[in-house]
Amino acid sequence: MEKSGKPNVTIGEKVRFVHAGQEQTGIVARVDRRQLYILGDDRRSYQVRPDKLLSPSTTPSAVPPPTVELPRAGASNLQFNVNDRVSFCYREQTVTGRIARLNPKRALVVCDNNDEYRVPYEILVYEPGEVADGDRSPDDALLLAGIEEQAAMLLKRYGLKNWRFAFDDATRRAGSCRYSRKTITLSRHLARNASEDEILDTLLHEIAHALVGPRHNHDAVWRAKAVEIGSSGERCHELRFAPPRYIVSCRNGCWSATAERRRRNVVCSKCKGEIVYQTFTQERWEQQNMAK
Repeated sequence: MEKSGKPNVTIGEKVRFVHAGQEQTGIVARVDRRQLYILGDDRRSYQVRPDKLLSPSTTPSAVPPPTVELPRAGASNLQFNVNDRVSFCYREQTVTGRIARLNPKRALVVCDNNDEYRVPYEILVYEPGEVADGDRSPDDALLLAGIEEQAAMLLKRYGLKNWRFAFDDATRRAGSCRYSRKTITLSRHLARNASEDEILDTLLHEIAHALVGPRHNHDAVWRAKAVEIGSSGERCHELRFAPPRYIVSCRNGCWSATAERRRRNVVCSKCKGEIVYQTFTQERWEQQNMAK
Protein backbone atom coordinates (compact mmCIF):
# COMPACT_ATOMS: atom_id res chain seq x y z
CA MET A 1 0.00 0.00 0.00
CA GLU A 2 1.59 3.25 -1.12
CA LYS A 3 1.60 6.11 1.39
CA SER A 4 2.12 9.76 0.70
CA GLY A 5 4.81 11.88 2.31
CA LYS A 6 4.00 14.61 4.77
CA PRO A 7 0.94 16.27 3.21
CA ASN A 8 0.10 19.89 2.78
CA VAL A 9 -3.51 19.64 3.93
CA THR A 10 -6.00 22.29 4.99
CA ILE A 11 -8.95 22.30 7.35
CA GLY A 12 -12.06 21.08 5.57
CA GLU A 13 -10.17 18.96 3.04
CA LYS A 14 -11.46 15.48 2.26
CA VAL A 15 -8.76 12.86 2.86
CA ARG A 16 -8.16 9.12 2.88
CA PHE A 17 -6.06 7.49 5.57
CA VAL A 18 -5.15 4.23 7.30
CA HIS A 19 -6.17 3.59 10.89
CA ALA A 20 -5.78 0.27 12.74
CA GLY A 21 -5.10 -1.43 9.42
CA GLN A 22 -8.29 -0.15 7.80
CA GLU A 23 -8.77 2.46 5.09
CA GLN A 24 -11.02 5.37 6.08
CA THR A 25 -12.17 8.69 4.64
CA GLY A 26 -13.05 11.89 6.43
CA ILE A 27 -12.68 15.65 6.73
CA VAL A 28 -9.70 17.41 8.32
CA ALA A 29 -10.90 19.34 11.39
CA ARG A 30 -7.55 20.46 12.80
CA VAL A 31 -3.89 20.36 11.77
CA ASP A 32 -1.00 20.07 14.24
CA ARG A 33 2.71 19.61 13.63
CA ARG A 34 2.69 15.89 14.32
CA GLN A 35 -0.88 14.78 13.70
CA LEU A 36 -4.18 15.58 12.03
CA TYR A 37 -7.59 15.56 13.68
CA ILE A 38 -10.06 14.01 11.26
CA LEU A 39 -13.85 13.56 11.46
CA GLY A 40 -14.43 10.25 9.71
CA ASP A 41 -17.34 9.43 7.45
CA ASP A 42 -18.23 6.76 10.02
CA ARG A 43 -18.94 9.53 12.60
CA ARG A 44 -15.82 8.76 14.60
CA SER A 45 -12.96 11.12 15.38
CA TYR A 46 -9.38 10.15 14.60
CA GLN A 47 -5.91 11.45 15.40
CA VAL A 48 -3.82 10.51 12.37
CA ARG A 49 -0.11 10.88 11.66
CA PRO A 50 0.55 12.54 8.30
CA ASP A 51 2.30 9.42 6.99
CA LYS A 52 -0.97 7.51 7.37
CA LEU A 53 -2.64 9.61 4.67
CA LEU A 54 -3.15 7.85 1.35
CA SER A 55 -2.38 9.47 -1.97
CA PRO A 56 -5.44 10.03 -4.22
CA SER A 57 -4.15 7.40 -6.65
CA THR A 58 -3.92 4.61 -4.07
CA THR A 59 -6.24 1.71 -4.88
CA PRO A 60 -8.41 0.56 -1.96
CA SER A 61 -7.95 -2.97 -0.67
CA ALA A 62 -10.35 -5.49 -2.14
CA VAL A 63 -11.22 -6.96 1.25
CA PRO A 64 -10.77 -4.50 4.11
CA PRO A 65 -10.00 -5.80 7.61
CA PRO A 66 -12.80 -5.95 10.18
CA THR A 67 -13.90 -2.63 11.64
CA VAL A 68 -12.12 -1.74 14.87
CA GLU A 69 -14.38 -0.01 17.39
CA LEU A 70 -12.68 3.19 18.52
CA PRO A 71 -13.34 5.49 21.46
CA ARG A 72 -14.65 8.89 20.45
CA ALA A 73 -13.29 10.90 23.35
CA GLY A 74 -13.28 14.67 23.18
CA ALA A 75 -15.26 15.13 19.98
CA SER A 76 -17.92 12.51 20.67
CA ASN A 77 -20.58 14.98 21.76
CA LEU A 78 -20.16 16.74 18.42
CA GLN A 79 -22.09 13.86 16.89
CA PHE A 80 -25.38 14.89 18.53
CA ASN A 81 -27.65 17.81 19.33
CA VAL A 82 -30.16 18.37 22.10
CA ASN A 83 -33.58 16.92 21.15
CA ASP A 84 -32.11 14.34 18.77
CA ARG A 85 -34.02 11.08 18.86
CA VAL A 86 -31.66 8.20 19.66
CA SER A 87 -31.57 4.60 20.78
CA PHE A 88 -29.12 2.48 22.76
CA CYS A 89 -28.79 -1.02 24.17
CA TYR A 90 -29.48 -1.45 27.89
CA ARG A 91 -29.60 -4.89 29.54
CA GLU A 92 -30.01 -6.60 26.17
CA GLN A 93 -32.95 -4.37 25.21
CA THR A 94 -33.13 -1.42 22.83
CA VAL A 95 -34.23 1.79 24.55
CA THR A 96 -35.30 4.93 22.66
CA GLY A 97 -35.68 8.54 23.70
CA ARG A 98 -34.54 12.12 23.12
CA ILE A 99 -31.35 13.81 24.22
CA ALA A 100 -32.10 16.36 26.93
CA ARG A 101 -28.57 17.48 27.73
CA LEU A 102 -25.08 17.06 26.29
CA ASN A 103 -22.51 16.51 29.03
CA PRO A 104 -18.76 16.06 28.39
CA LYS A 105 -18.75 12.25 28.39
CA ARG A 106 -22.41 11.19 28.48
CA ALA A 107 -25.73 12.40 27.13
CA LEU A 108 -28.78 12.66 29.36
CA VAL A 109 -31.53 10.81 27.48
CA VAL A 110 -35.20 11.05 28.45
CA CYS A 111 -36.94 7.91 27.22
CA ASP A 112 -40.47 7.41 25.97
CA ASN A 113 -41.54 6.02 29.36
CA ASN A 114 -40.00 9.09 31.12
CA ASP A 115 -37.06 7.10 32.50
CA GLU A 116 -33.77 8.98 32.31
CA TYR A 117 -30.33 7.59 31.47
CA ARG A 118 -26.83 9.02 31.26
CA VAL A 119 -25.49 7.27 28.19
CA PRO A 120 -21.92 7.19 26.79
CA TYR A 121 -21.87 8.75 23.33
CA GLU A 122 -20.18 5.77 21.71
CA ILE A 123 -23.24 3.53 22.23
CA LEU A 124 -25.84 6.06 21.04
CA VAL A 125 -27.40 5.51 17.62
CA TYR A 126 -29.68 7.84 15.68
CA GLU A 127 -33.21 6.59 15.18
CA PRO A 128 -33.95 5.83 11.48
CA GLY A 129 -34.72 9.02 9.57
CA GLU A 130 -33.52 11.29 12.37
CA VAL A 131 -30.61 12.83 10.45
CA ALA A 132 -32.09 13.76 7.09
CA ASP A 133 -29.09 15.74 5.88
CA GLY A 134 -26.43 13.20 6.79
CA ASP A 135 -23.73 13.49 9.39
CA ARG A 136 -23.57 16.95 10.95
CA SER A 137 -20.33 16.42 12.85
CA PRO A 138 -17.96 17.73 10.12
CA ASP A 139 -19.74 21.10 10.12
CA ASP A 140 -19.55 21.27 13.92
CA ALA A 141 -15.90 20.26 13.91
CA LEU A 142 -14.98 22.84 11.29
CA LEU A 143 -16.82 25.54 13.22
CA LEU A 144 -15.01 24.71 16.46
CA ALA A 145 -11.66 24.39 14.70
CA GLY A 146 -12.13 27.85 13.20
CA ILE A 147 -12.91 29.34 16.61
CA GLU A 148 -9.87 27.60 18.10
CA GLU A 149 -7.65 29.15 15.43
CA GLN A 150 -9.24 32.56 16.02
CA ALA A 151 -8.58 32.31 19.76
CA ALA A 152 -4.95 31.28 19.21
CA MET A 153 -4.45 34.25 16.90
CA LEU A 154 -5.93 36.66 19.47
CA LEU A 155 -3.78 35.27 22.29
CA LYS A 156 -0.70 35.79 20.12
CA ARG A 157 -1.80 39.28 19.07
CA TYR A 158 -2.09 40.46 22.67
CA GLY A 159 1.18 38.92 23.84
CA LEU A 160 -0.23 36.02 25.87
CA LYS A 161 2.46 33.63 24.68
CA ASN A 162 2.15 31.02 27.42
CA TRP A 163 -1.65 30.97 27.38
CA ARG A 164 -3.83 28.45 25.62
CA PHE A 165 -7.47 28.10 24.57
CA ALA A 166 -9.94 25.28 25.26
CA PHE A 167 -13.65 24.59 24.95
CA ASP A 168 -15.77 23.71 27.97
CA ASP A 169 -19.31 22.40 28.37
CA ALA A 170 -20.84 25.24 30.40
CA THR A 171 -24.51 25.86 29.69
CA ARG A 172 -24.88 29.32 31.24
CA ARG A 173 -21.37 30.76 31.53
CA ALA A 174 -20.15 31.96 28.14
CA GLY A 175 -16.44 31.70 28.89
CA SER A 176 -13.82 31.68 31.63
CA CYS A 177 -10.28 32.82 32.39
CA ARG A 178 -8.28 30.29 34.42
CA TYR A 179 -5.19 32.06 35.68
CA SER A 180 -3.60 29.03 37.37
CA ARG A 181 -3.72 27.09 34.10
CA LYS A 182 -3.16 30.10 31.85
CA THR A 183 -6.19 29.07 29.84
CA ILE A 184 -9.20 30.90 28.47
CA THR A 185 -12.25 28.81 27.65
CA LEU A 186 -15.42 29.19 25.62
CA SER A 187 -18.61 27.20 26.04
CA ARG A 188 -19.03 24.65 23.27
CA HIS A 189 -22.78 25.35 23.36
CA LEU A 190 -22.17 29.08 22.85
CA ALA A 191 -19.86 28.31 19.94
CA ARG A 192 -22.59 26.28 18.25
CA ASN A 193 -25.40 28.78 18.72
CA ALA A 194 -24.03 32.32 19.01
CA SER A 195 -23.18 34.74 16.21
CA GLU A 196 -19.61 35.48 15.10
CA ASP A 197 -19.74 38.88 16.82
CA GLU A 198 -20.92 37.33 20.10
CA ILE A 199 -18.17 34.72 19.99
CA LEU A 200 -15.50 37.35 19.30
CA ASP A 201 -16.80 39.57 22.11
CA THR A 202 -16.63 36.65 24.56
CA LEU A 203 -13.07 35.77 23.54
CA LEU A 204 -11.97 39.39 23.97
CA HIS A 205 -13.79 39.55 27.32
CA GLU A 206 -11.70 36.64 28.63
CA ILE A 207 -8.47 37.92 27.07
CA ALA A 208 -9.01 41.22 28.91
CA HIS A 209 -9.17 39.23 32.17
CA ALA A 210 -5.88 37.53 31.28
CA LEU A 211 -4.23 40.87 30.51
CA VAL A 212 -5.20 42.72 33.71
CA GLY A 213 -4.81 39.82 36.14
CA PRO A 214 -7.01 38.15 38.77
CA ARG A 215 -7.28 41.08 41.17
CA HIS A 216 -9.48 43.19 38.93
CA ASN A 217 -12.45 40.89 38.27
CA HIS A 218 -14.98 43.13 36.44
CA ASP A 219 -13.81 46.48 37.81
CA ALA A 220 -13.03 49.69 35.92
CA VAL A 221 -9.49 48.55 35.06
CA TRP A 222 -10.79 45.37 33.44
CA ARG A 223 -13.54 47.23 31.58
CA ALA A 224 -11.10 49.81 30.21
CA LYS A 225 -8.84 47.05 28.90
CA ALA A 226 -11.79 45.14 27.43
CA VAL A 227 -13.03 48.20 25.54
CA GLU A 228 -9.47 49.02 24.44
CA ILE A 229 -9.03 45.67 22.68
CA GLY A 230 -12.47 45.74 21.07
CA SER A 231 -14.84 44.04 23.51
CA SER A 232 -18.15 45.57 24.55
CA GLY A 233 -16.95 45.70 28.15
CA GLU A 234 -20.24 44.27 29.38
CA ARG A 235 -19.89 42.31 32.61
CA CYS A 236 -22.60 39.70 31.90
CA HIS A 237 -24.21 38.32 28.79
CA GLU A 238 -27.89 37.76 28.06
CA LEU A 239 -27.46 34.91 25.60
CA ARG A 240 -29.56 31.75 25.78
CA PHE A 241 -27.37 29.16 24.10
CA ALA A 242 -28.45 25.94 25.84
CA PRO A 243 -31.84 24.63 26.97
CA PRO A 244 -32.85 25.05 30.63
CA ARG A 245 -31.90 22.27 33.02
CA TYR A 246 -35.29 21.77 34.71
CA ILE A 247 -39.00 22.39 34.40
CA VAL A 248 -40.27 23.41 37.83
CA SER A 249 -43.99 23.48 38.60
CA CYS A 250 -46.59 23.36 41.33
CA ARG A 251 -47.99 19.85 41.84
CA ASN A 252 -51.51 21.37 41.80
CA GLY A 253 -50.98 23.20 38.51
CA CYS A 254 -50.76 26.76 39.81
CA TRP A 255 -47.78 27.62 37.62
CA SER A 256 -44.74 26.28 35.77
CA ALA A 257 -41.36 27.76 34.86
CA THR A 258 -37.81 26.75 33.97
CA ALA A 259 -34.87 26.62 36.37
CA GLU A 260 -31.16 25.85 36.46
CA ARG A 261 -30.97 24.56 40.04
CA ARG A 262 -33.17 22.63 42.42
CA ARG A 263 -34.28 24.42 45.56
CA ARG A 264 -34.96 22.40 48.67
CA ASN A 265 -37.69 22.79 51.26
CA VAL A 266 -39.87 25.13 49.21
CA VAL A 267 -43.62 25.05 48.55
CA CYS A 268 -45.98 26.87 46.20
CA SER A 269 -46.64 30.39 47.44
CA LYS A 270 -50.25 30.18 46.22
CA CYS A 271 -51.51 26.83 47.47
CA LYS A 272 -48.61 25.61 49.66
CA GLY A 273 -48.45 22.52 47.44
CA GLU A 274 -45.38 20.48 46.50
CA ILE A 275 -42.85 21.84 44.00
CA VAL A 276 -41.96 19.31 41.28
CA TYR A 277 -38.76 19.27 39.19
CA GLN A 278 -38.42 17.48 35.85
CA THR A 279 -35.53 17.37 33.39
CA PHE A 280 -36.31 19.90 30.66
CA THR A 281 -37.32 18.64 27.25
CA GLN A 282 -39.08 20.68 24.60
CA GLU A 283 -41.92 18.16 24.48
CA ARG A 284 -42.51 18.36 28.24
CA TRP A 285 -42.40 22.15 28.17
CA GLU A 286 -44.98 22.31 25.39
CA GLN A 287 -47.22 19.93 27.33
CA GLN A 288 -46.94 22.15 30.41
CA ASN A 289 -47.96 25.21 28.39
CA MET A 290 -50.88 23.39 26.78
CA ALA A 291 -52.16 22.39 30.22
CA LYS A 292 -52.34 26.00 31.42
